[in-house]
Amino acid sequence: GRFNIFNTSNTSDVITVTTVGNGIAGNFKVDRVTGTSAAVKGEVNSQFANFGTAGVYGISSGTGGYAGLFHASNASGNGPALIAIADGNGNAITANASNSGDGVEATVDGTGSAIYGWVPNFGTGRAARFTNFNTSNTNAVFTAEQRSGGNIAIFRAGSTPANVARI
Repeated sequence: GRFNIFNTSNTSDVITVTTVGNGIAGNFKVDRVTGTSAAVKGEVNSQFANFGTAGVYGISSGTGGYAGLFHASNASGNGPALIAIADGNGNAITANASNSGDGVEATVDGTGSAIYGWVPNFGTGRAARFTNFNTSNTNAVFTAEQRSGGNIAIFRAGSTPANVARI
C-alpha cells in the first residue's frame, strides 16, 4: 500500500496505529533468507537538525521500556545489533543522560571488550578522549577499577608494553 499527503500545510500523521492490548502495533518482516532489504526504513529530508527531526524517532513515555531496542538474536550470527554511520561532520552516536543515569553504559557477557575504540590504519583521529569542560566539577575525568587483582591498565607505544600501572 501507499499512503501520501500532498498538502504541505498538513501537520497530521499519514498513518496512526494504536493498540490497547499487549500485541505489537506494527510488525514488519522481510522473510527471505537471501534478502538484503530492510524491514523498516525511515528517512527525513530536512535542512534542520531539531529534536525529533529524525528518520526514526522512538519514545518511551512510561516509567519502563526502551525508546529503541535492537537485538541480534542469532547466537551464530556475526552482525552487530546496531550500526551508526555519519558521512558528514556529525557524530555517529551522541548520548546524553540528563538525570543520574550514565551517558553510555556497556557490558559484555563473553570474552570481548565492553567498550572497544580503534582508529583504522587510514584514519587520523584518536581512539578515545575524555574531557571535563566544567571548571567547577572536581570529579575525576576517568576512573578505572580492577576488582580481580590484575593490572589496572596497560599502556603501549608501538607493539610492546611501555608502561604498566598497578596499585
